[in-house]
Amino acid sequence: MRSGESRRSSPLCTPAHSGQPGGSPAENRSALPSESCGVARWQIIRDHIAAKNVGLAHMISRKFRLGAVDEDDLLSEGMCALGRAIDRFNPWRGFRFSTYACNVVRRALLRRSKGELPVP
Repeated sequence: MRSGESRRSSPLCTPAHSGQPGGSPAENRSALPSESCGVARWQIIRDHIAAKNVGLAHMISRKFRLGAVDEDDLLSEGMCALGRAIDRFNPWRGFRFSTYACNVVRRALLRRSKGELPVP
């Protein structure tokens, strides 16, 4: 960034003051965006991805209606698997998220229906 340019301020991350030089080192440290800024952004992105892919977990859990396991338990397990898929997804591998999430949810439901996962 050039010295004359100003940063675009994000509504999630605003520095403590305008970043003017001077002041004590403690004031300068407080001017830097905190680590919670990245966490807040990641939480918003994660919630958005989860909201857009809830139907995927519903569709796969409907296909796995197997005898002893309750429908709600399968859906709950599918949602937990969707959350794990969001956390572990690597977009640089070249796969779409839905492809990856489908496999993660399907594996989790298969394990649950076979009784490999304990009932919470």
